[in-house]
Amino acid sequence: MRQSVQKRIVSSILIVGVASVLLGLSLVYFIGKATLKETIGANFRELADVTAKKVDDLINHHVEQAVFLSGVSDIVRVVDEANDRPVSLAEEERVQTHWAESGSSDQDVVRVVDNAASASLRGFMRMTAQHGMEREPHELLLATDAHGRVVAATRKPSAPTYADATWWREAYANGEGRLFLSDVLFDEALGRYTFTIATPIREDGRVVGVLSMVHDAQAFYQWVTSIRVGRTDHTMLVASDGTLLFCPVFPIKSHTLHPSLVATIVGGGRGWGTTTHDVHYPGSEALNGFAPVPISSTPGANFGGKVWYIFTSQDPRETYGPIYTLLGWIIASGAAAIGLLLLLGLAAARRIVKPIRVLQAGAQMIGSGNLNHRIHVDTQDEIGALATGINEMAEKLSTSYAELERMVEERTRALAQRTSQLEQRNQELFLLYAIASSLNKAQSLDDVLGELLSKVLGGMEAHAVFMGFPDPDKGLVIQGRPHAITAQEELVHLAESVIQQVLDGGQLIVVSDTAQDAEYQAFTRQVKSFVGIPLRSKGTTVGALVLLYVKPRVPTAEEREFFLSIGHQAGVVVENARLFAVFKNLANP
Repeated sequence: MRQSVQKRIVSSILIVGVASVLLGLSLVYFIGKATLKETIGANFRELADVTAKKVDDLINHHVEQAVFLSGVSDIVRVVDEANDRPVSLAEEERVQTHWAESGSSDQDVVRVVDNAASASLRGFMRMTAQHGMEREPHELLLATDAHGRVVAATRKPSAPTYADATWWREAYANGEGRLFLSDVLFDEALGRYTFTIATPIREDGRVVGVLSMVHDAQAFYQWVTSIRVGRTDHTMLVASDGTLLFCPVFPIKSHTLHPSLVATIVGGGRGWGTTTHDVHYPGSEALNGFAPVPISSTPGANFGGKVWYIFTSQDPRETYGPIYTLLGWIIASGAAAIGLLLLLGLAAARRIVKPIRVLQAGAQMIGSGNLNHRIHVDTQDEIGALATGINEMAEKLSTSYAELERMVEERTRALAQRTSQLEQRNQELFLLYAIASSLNKAQSLDDVLGELLSKVLGGMEAHAVFMGFPDPDKGLVIQGRPHAITAQEELVHLAESVIQQVLDGGQLIVVSDTAQDAEYQAFTRQVKSFVGIPLRSKGTTVGALVLLYVKPRVPTAEEREFFLSIGHQAGVVVENARLFAVFKNLANP
């Protein structure tokens, strides 16, 4: 199907506009997303690195505190006294057996929690609590002698001796002494996860005991979530085996990272990566920054033999929110630009196409024969020059054809008038001749009527024809042609009415449209117009002829004269036939 110039212009403008918007969206999405990932990934890497260093500083700070406490004179003195005090095996077994049931006033418990070393430990806890800590991270501070027996504690510990505990063995190290940092472990007695720092108590270079600082892991690492760069991001602590040691959303050690995410985190130093296995937002592409906690890089027996890492997590909808917001603005502005471009394109296309349409319409009018039409195009370009050329051509053609049309019109008018007159006269003469020829035939009245009806029906182009005349014996005698139509009762009634009116008045009756005549509206469905013709002989109306038409017809003056001529000829024929019938009856009485 042919497409208009205006549609082609507007379509081209729209294609260019939409293609530009789509190209812009693609560039913004792919390049912008890649740039955004680089920027946010770097921010997350720095966030993880800063947090890891703060965790390192935190642990080192508490290590320093533990080392400081291990050198407090009251604590060293109490440990020395315990080491010098002989304790029998039976006494140790008794204390072990009754320790769980011992109350705070029990002598064994009082000896542990009510001495100068215990007072120093409690004083330290009060001092740290006074420095603005939201929640006291120290769950329990205690000191043991060289045999693992508890000699001082901030409160009753869960056992009187820890010689078999991992932290004690690692910190005492068979008398050599070394710092020990535990994994995050669940303490059945406390009912929570703890992190323990154990350091040897030395005197004159000898290891005389062990100091243990037991921390509430939740309180110890709670501040990790305080550093944020958005609404949904947060930092977490994870071990190199994928165990989630601390998360502000999930309980401690309740989740394990996906192996692919673990491989990304523990594969090297600090960095960032993308994953669809984020612990909080699986299934969507998420960005994670990560960095190792420096103090855990060479764990040995510390940290459960694992390296600890800080990594970040953020809802991908927030991560990529800026790019999607930018895309939304670009789409909205692009749609507005396309709409404006469409309006400007329509205006420009109409301005361009308008003279073309005027030229096209003018050329069609001139081509269809209207040589007087002139094309009015107010442009000083090729379209205006073309319009001027077409107007000049139309002017020359108009002059040439005007004279030719005048001559043809005159000849045609004369010929048509002559032809019409000849046809009408020929038809009249033929019909009159056919009717007159009946005068030379001696026929019965029925034969005459039948022949007259057939000739009139054929010559007058009527839908149906009726003929009637009064008979002294039979009344009003009526015949019609064709029989299939004139046998209808409604048409017979109409014919009788018209024949009677003609007989009574002796005048020609013409009804051009039965729908406009109230008397004959009932016959409108079968007959649209009719003519009642008087049959006259010797100045007397001897009968009537009724012509029925299925279309409205308005006879001219010449046709009315013709109808009367037919009536006179037919009246003579009917009268002769009637006289012939009378003579025939007289001759054959």
